[in-house]
Parts: sequence; structure tokens; C-alpha cells
Amino acid sequence: MHIWPEPDNHRGKFMDLPTARTIMAARGWLPLTPEPFRQAVLDHAVLRSFGKGDTVFAPGDDSGTLWGMVAGCASIMLNPQDSAQSVGHPMLPGQWVGTGHLLFGGKRRIEVQVSHDSHLIALSSAAFRQIAADDPLAWRWLGLIPALNGSLAMMTVEDLMIRDSRHRTAASLLRLAGCRGPYLSPEPVEILLTQEALATLINLSRTVLGEILRDFEREGRIERHYGSIRVARDLLQAVLVA
Repeated sequence: MHIWPEPDNHRGKFMDLPTARTIMAARGWLPLTPEPFRQAVLDHAVLRSFGKGDTVFAPGDDSGTLWGMVAGCASIMLNPQDSAQSVGHPMLPGQWVGTGHLLFGGKRRIEVQVSHDSHLIALSSAAFRQIAADDPLAWRWLGLIPALNGSLAMMTVEDLMIRDSRHRTAASLLRLAGCRGPYLSPEPVEILLTQEALATLINLSRTVLGEILRDFEREGRIERHYGSIRVARDLLQAVLVA
């Protein structure tokens, strides 16, 4: 019988800036950077909390703030004005977005929407430029963010090209839970998506996805709750090599 560990997304827990700094220092982008730069980012960053339905930023915004996911669920919407694009890819703990304004200028082209109460950490463009004035290599470290997000995007495309529906679902669940890709978590992240949203992201009908999820749950590979899924990493990974 699988023993379910505490999900690694700090959902519903008290969050303060020191705790957020500890989480972000160990996840995603910042651990790949030198310690002095990492510390400077954390020293200048501020914690922001959002409720369900809030928008972190939208197309046309020119603030240039960098945003990092600490806990909760916020999705990246590529075409928020397109009615056909109703679901965005959830940000994973340690993932940062918002580099376009600093690197290229201009206004935002994507939207980040919050679907559950969430905590994000914010670094203003002015704060980053102050850091870069003291450390010219800061621009190199900033470039790691689109590299990581590009890697995640490529993995998402590769997952969607898996023909077998069961394998495609397993691969997608593992990616969304932080068990595959550039944003790995020590323990699987709770996937905070409805079955309808998940079906859209995996490109399956709700009926087909429902059958696969019921099979996975019966096999002990996942645990389903209303609006969320927890995965058993090893048991679900076994599907990909079956």
C-alpha cells in the first residue's frame, strides 16, 4: 500500500517572507545561480498573496516585475483573449516568469491567472537593475529563466505527442506534479486542476481521461480529491516503461 507523503506545495499553510525565501532558494531557477546573486534577489524580493480568480499580470502590462511561484496554483495563459484557450499550464514551485520586459522591452504578451489561493514572490525591474549594476553577470542568470521555461514547454509538447493515452496521461501527471522536467520537487506537488481542465491540458476527452484516472486510482498510482490529484511517483513512472 502506498504511503502518501505531505504534498509539496505548502497549500493552506501560513506563509511569511522568510519561509518563502527558504522555499525559493532551493527550487527551480535560484539554486542554479551563484550564492551572492541568489541572496541579492531574495533580499530585494517581496511576498505577495493572491486569491482565486486574481490576475498576477495581463497582456499590455509594462511593469517588468519578475514573479516566482512559492505555493498555490497560478496558470500561464498564452492567449487569454482567445475563447479556445481556456486553460493555462500551472506554474510549479520555484518557477519564475516575466523576463520579457527586462530582456527585450515592450509589454506583456501572456497572462498569469490564479485558480487557488496562492503566494508568489515578486522582484521589481528596478530592484533587478540595481542588482545588475553591482553584478553584470546578473543578466546571464536572468537568461536561465526563459531557458528553463522553454525546456518545460518542449517537454509539454513531447508529452502531447505520445500516442498511447494511458502513457500520455501518466507523463503529463508526472510533469504537472513536479516529478519530470526542470522544476523537480522533493515530493510530488498536488495537482490543483479539475478533470475538465486536466483533459484539456492532456488533449483527451473527459470520458477517456476519467476512465484512465479511475484505473490509476484503482492501481494505487494516484489519489483523487475534489479539484485535485496526488500522484505516487514511482508507481506512475512504472506506467511509462510498461
